[in-house]
Amino acid sequence: MQAQRTLSSRHLSWLFKGAFILLFIYFLTRADLHTILASLLAAAPWPLLVSLLILPPFIWAKSVRWGVILRGMGAEPPSDGRLFIYYTIGLFLGGVTPGQFGDIAKGWYLKADDVPIKTAMTSVVVDRVCDMLIMALLGMAALTDYVGLVAPELLIGAQVGTVALALASGLLISERFRRWLAQLLSYGPLGRLGVGRLLDFQFSLISNSLLILLAYTILSIGLNLLRGWLLFVALGLNIPLFSVFAAITLIAIFQVLPVSIAGFGVREAILVITLQRYGYMIESAISLSLLLLLLNIQQIVVGFIVSLFFPVPAENR
Repeated sequence: MQAQRTLSSRHLSWLFKGAFILLFIYFLTRADLHTILASLLAAAPWPLLVSLLILPPFIWAKSVRWGVILRGMGAEPPSDGRLFIYYTIGLFLGGVTPGQFGDIAKGWYLKADDVPIKTAMTSVVVDRVCDMLIMALLGMAALTDYVGLVAPELLIGAQVGTVALALASGLLISERFRRWLAQLLSYGPLGRLGVGRLLDFQFSLISNSLLILLAYTILSIGLNLLRGWLLFVALGLNIPLFSVFAAITLIAIFQVLPVSIAGFGVREAILVITLQRYGYMIESAISLSLLLLLLNIQQIVVGFIVSLFFPVPAENR
């Protein structure tokens, strides 16, 4: 029964991915490729360059926050510089491998720096939770920009999903809830895998470092939104600021979910809906989508280069 449910979930995931790839192909068949190329060649270089240069401070904010999380769990993390390196490599591996191997690699790097593996892996989970909590709240606000543009049932479903994501993320910070969830996960196949033990940790961020944690989370998300907005500027797209942030927020959320391959289809659908309401053609949406893809490629290329100098440790030293 468990194997059957897992198999069905896997099939459903690939069904979504296939559907979004077909949607991406559909958009390409509807667009004039020469117009897309001309739009990209005419893009203003300075906003694009600044967007690319924001990557280091974006990763820095995330890596410093990771250090705050580790110290809040009672661990002694390596230097912020090494955390920066590990986070960069994690973004690369997360972009080129299925699942969340980038997160696993970050935990494995910490293990090589004498951080207990349980603490290392849990810190990565908490790091994800911080992003999910804020992004879910922002997603709820972003969805209000699409009232009347998409089917009400789809909008309500998305709102319910973001509320559930925000609540689940917030509850994981609660020690009482984690204790109950760990006990629940101690039964059956998940219990034999020891999944519940990942939730069994002391977490002092609520009383000591919550504001710092929140500040670095907002900073990293703000830098990501700024990178996306600069691409709108580069293409000369005159869109209200809230609509820009709404589109970028929803794209970021959907790219984390396992429903697409590198965001293809999802990214274009959100941008087409957003831009067409302001009179822009499908070619503008695809041009912008390709520039957003460029930001993902930049993370992968930079992370790959860094990984050549810092390979994933084979074992704890």
